[in-house]
Amino acid sequence: MVFMVRRAQLRNSVLVALVLALSFACKLEVERFDVESTHGKLNKVKGVYYLFDAPLNGSITTFFENGDTASIAQYTKGVKSGITQKWYVGGQLKFEGHYVNGDYEGRVAEWYPNGQPYSLFNYKAGKEVGRQQAWQENGKFKANYEVIGDRKYGLTGIKNCSNDWEE
Repeated sequence: MVFMVRRAQLRNSVLVALVLALSFACKLEVERFDVESTHGKLNKVKGVYYLFDAPLNGSITTFFENGDTASIAQYTKGVKSGITQKWYVGGQLKFEGHYVNGDYEGRVAEWYPNGQPYSLFNYKAGKEVGRQQAWQENGKFKANYEVIGDRKYGLTGIKNCSNDWEE
């Protein structure tokens, strides 16, 4: 009889522990909010977005006057983390980049209003890495270089010197 009572107490203890563990696990889940940039409780302090006085986990969407989406940016703990996209009026994609803790990470692309590519850069921890390309609106290269370490090799699109005698 004592054995059965102990067994029941042990079973009840295990059930209580399981219920407590599950309830704490559920509370650790981060609540996400998707808000418009005009939300009255959205504030930016020192580069960090707050919603209801807590760092924002979610997205901020901005709109053009005509109601079209202008941008959508993802945030974690109030800083950009995830995909950010921007559009021109009319819906043509203008910018798409991935962020981690507020820094570029991976591919960052931009387009002209006509849909032609403007730039395609690659980043790791906010620094350029690998192939970097930019184009003029007519499709010709503006920049086409490779970043290895801290050096850029190729056509950077930057003039390091100028000649005052040429016009």
